[in-house]
Amino acid sequence: MPSYLRMGIPMNRELQVFLEECQRPSNIPEISAFISLENLKECVQRWKETASTSPSGRHLGHYKTAILDDEVAQLLVDIINFPITHGFAPDRWSHSVTPLIEKEEGKPYLTRLRFIHSRLLSPQNRLYIHRKYFFIGNK
Repeated sequence: MPSYLRMGIPMNRELQVFLEECQRPSNIPEISAFISLENLKECVQRWKETASTSPSGRHLGHYKTAILDDEVAQLLVDIINFPITHGFAPDRWSHSVTPLIEKEEGKPYLTRLRFIHSRLLSPQNRLYIHRKYFFIGNK
């Protein structure tokens, strides 16, 4: 039984069309969401020190040190894959706000957006960004 029926969502023509359009075309292979130890090591090695990590608050140096030991790195891989395996999102993922700011005004292309993890900003910078881009008053 489809999950939308288990949730009590009534099926109508619009929902049926929407769900059909959301299906992966048969000629496109399925992509695995799991991260392997090799994936983690490759990504962390290429990660620029100037880039932020994530709203987790872990410093990039922690990741770079973790990949030096396979047991520690595998533990990190297991922590990353756990939510995918069990179908849930950790609380910290739902409390994060990541504003997207155009690098060039008037050109909101996905490749030209700046991601800002607001938990990594100081309160003053967070307020500045919200006032400038989300039209919050000065009071």
